[in-house]
Amino acid sequence: MLGEIQIMSEFLIRGKYLVTPHVNSDSVSVLSDHGLHQKNGRIVKVAPFHELRSRFPHLEVIGSERQVILPGLVNSHYHQGFSFLQLGQPDRTTDTYRFQGAWDVDPYLEHLYGAMQMIETGTTTVQVIYDPGRGRDPLDELSTSKVIKAYLDSGMRVCYAPEIVNQNTIIAGPNGGEREFAASLPTDLKRRFTRFFDKEHLPVEELISRNEDVFSKYSDSNTRLRINVAPGNVHRCSDDLLIKLRDLALKHKTTMHIHLQEWYNQLLYGLWAWGKSPLQHLNDLDFLGPNLDCVHSVWVNDKDIETMARRGVSVSTNPTSNFRLQAGITPIYKFLDKNITMALGTDEVGLNDDKDMIQEMKLLHKVHRLPGVRIPPLTASQVFKMSTINSAKVVGWDDAIGTLETGMNCDVILMNLDHVEYPFLDPNVPTLDAILYRGRGIDIDTVIVEGEIVMNDRRFTKFDKNALYRELGGIAKLPLDPIKSDLNDLRQEITPYLGTFYNENSTPTFNSEYIFNGEKNS
Repeated sequence: MLGEIQIMSEFLIRGKYLVTPHVNSDSVSVLSDHGLHQKNGRIVKVAPFHELRSRFPHLEVIGSERQVILPGLVNSHYHQGFSFLQLGQPDRTTDTYRFQGAWDVDPYLEHLYGAMQMIETGTTTVQVIYDPGRGRDPLDELSTSKVIKAYLDSGMRVCYAPEIVNQNTIIAGPNGGEREFAASLPTDLKRRFTRFFDKEHLPVEELISRNEDVFSKYSDSNTRLRINVAPGNVHRCSDDLLIKLRDLALKHKTTMHIHLQEWYNQLLYGLWAWGKSPLQHLNDLDFLGPNLDCVHSVWVNDKDIETMARRGVSVSTNPTSNFRLQAGITPIYKFLDKNITMALGTDEVGLNDDKDMIQEMKLLHKVHRLPGVRIPPLTASQVFKMSTINSAKVVGWDDAIGTLETGMNCDVILMNLDHVEYPFLDPNVPTLDAILYRGRGIDIDTVIVEGEIVMNDRRFTKFDKNALYRELGGIAKLPLDPIKSDLNDLRQEITPYLGTFYNENSTPTFNSEYIFNGEKNS
């Protein structure tokens, strides 16, 4: 029966509730006893279920009165299948985590594993910023094909962008970048570090040409695939590279995603290099615009936010990542006050070391709560929009996904309501609040992407989870990657010198959105 449902071109979906944001509205609708009619991957009609059943008595029905129909969640920022911890790297406060671990994991298996974790917790679309680690080529043709194939084989919708850099990949702070840091090291360690970081960077023209090849090969090749552009960070890209990547995105009418002022040290690098914040430097380059997503944006000040609002950029926030990597907390209320589009991503460091967007939504909902009553907490509707239609806009797909309106693609998840409503729930509790407070990733029963059922009754229809686990488990039997093993040794040796280089005794003196208790009175 499952196989028959999977390939059906037309069926009905029913639920006790149907929840959807709207493209041109701030509202989120919660419709009781509704369902939808999908045909060939598109939503044909949303209506009370009894009306749909009366009109289409012959069609198969997916879902039940014990479930809620939701749009598939959209993860606006993500990198890799395995977490840093799985690869042998505990959480780090600086970019040294980019040395990665000592295991060489096949990109296909790793990203199929990531897709699996996202599907089973309700994510149907992901923006993948592919970063294979320092010393590895993000534009390698074989790796690119494997990563893309993993998501398409899983049934997910994927926006793919290789992360492009040509300088300061790991270190940037108040005293400069990697070359300045290398100059501060003892002679032998300087030699080893310099030999390591010099070998990665390709000429700008070659980076652009090979990125163009990705567009040529994959654009319009699959209805569940988009190619986007991802400059790694302001300090990781030369001005020439930034400008050419901007032009590449404009040429292909696609979105760009850049890490921005994630750590305080990155802001300080901007003051050292340009005498202004990295955001203001991007503004000088005419880089900012409505197609740009500024990821993290933790250490931005009021002037930066005014500029971002004026230029129409969006922001993807990653609250768990910001906590685990000790970056800080995004000033989300200031962004919202300026009507800046806010989206939500997991990065790859979830609270449970997974890719659970529902849990990320819960953390987002709870962490931005200031003492007192002057600023109310985020509403469930705001959080829900950030993880659906807003994230769809950020990845460039808001014309097709993110809502359950007529004509949109049928990207749908069904959540069981047993845990949400039982043993008791006051009937006056708003449905969306109940889902956000009490719903869990493991309550996702069914996942549908473009009308295709990719998970049903928590069983995957397009790959074997147990077989994937067996293959991944075999990694421990493989020899350590000698290059990555050497990088781990190098990371440990340079770490003691970073404190001095980053002036760690200095602390942020402004833009501290969330202060420690009593700090104002100290």
